[in-house]
Amino acid sequence: MEESQELTHASEVKKQKGIKKKKRNKIKLMEKLFGCISSDDSNVIILPKENGKCVGTMRWVKRISRRRVRPTKFYDEGVAEALGIGDDVRMLFEGCGLGNWLDLSAPTYKRLTLEFLSTLQVQRDNNRSPHRLTFQLMNTQHNLNIKRVNQAFGWPINGTIGPKDRPLRNYCAGEFWRKITGLFDYNPRTDKATAIIHPAFRMSQRTIANTTFARGDSSGVVSTRELHFLWHLSEGSTTLDVEAWLVDHIEDVATRSGNITIGGMITIIASALNLDFADKQVCPRPTQLDMQSLRTMRWVADAEGPHPYLWHVSGLPYAYLLDP
Repeated sequence: MEESQELTHASEVKKQKGIKKKKRNKIKLMEKLFGCISSDDSNVIILPKENGKCVGTMRWVKRISRRRVRPTKFYDEGVAEALGIGDDVRMLFEGCGLGNWLDLSAPTYKRLTLEFLSTLQVQRDNNRSPHRLTFQLMNTQHNLNIKRVNQAFGWPINGTIGPKDRPLRNYCAGEFWRKITGLFDYNPRTDKATAIIHPAFRMSQRTIANTTFARGDSSGVVSTRELHFLWHLSEGSTTLDVEAWLVDHIEDVATRSGNITIGGMITIIASALNLDFADKQVCPRPTQLDMQSLRTMRWVADAEGPHPYLWHVSGLPYAYLLDP
């Protein structure tokens, strides 16, 4: 009896090994013929070819496909209203003509995200700012200029300051950081958003950090680019070419390691191109910066009495929200 069970188990193991071997052979064959990164027929990504050769290498594509894709967390107006800062946040963005930023929302699709990042090529102007991008989505190649991508997000198309341009003369990162935190020294490697005192400014920074500058780390530090954007919001400046900054950052995401959280922005581009991807698998987890996320980051804590939330600064209780 035991001998029969051992034979059955050995036969099953051999069968599973055979299935895995066939799958590996199928992947190798498809890579050789097409340069795809998936053996699932519904999710095959065919790399574009020039002169019979794939644009980019399979090693590069495989490297990106091994990274974890997590959903983009967009601004949640309901949370801002619950904290009593909805009007303040919207005033900051609308003053720069960027009110549509707060209305952005889209699920993240792993297939779209990996395909876009694997095939992205950016052309730059004389100032080294992104000018045009070529990429592939749903096995179709696309070529868009920065103006067209700005339109996809509902952002102004007349911005002139890109990521490689010098900031305006009246901008000083250290001085602005002192105004919003009370701290004199700004270090982009260590200074965190939890030091920003005003809830509307901190929420605005996080909205920028989660979308245009979405990155896979969870350190919560405020980058130089995010602080620069936040200053423009505070000044009501309309000079930023937002999409140029987004494309420049996406190119960095494609070449780095770690988790990928920019996928929701890629979905918005795909939607603007009227692509059909409704049957593709959506990445799980919330797609908005909900109240539980704020609790996890120790921004707020539940309070009793007339004030439902306690606002924290640098991890310490600071003020009650919402004022009646």
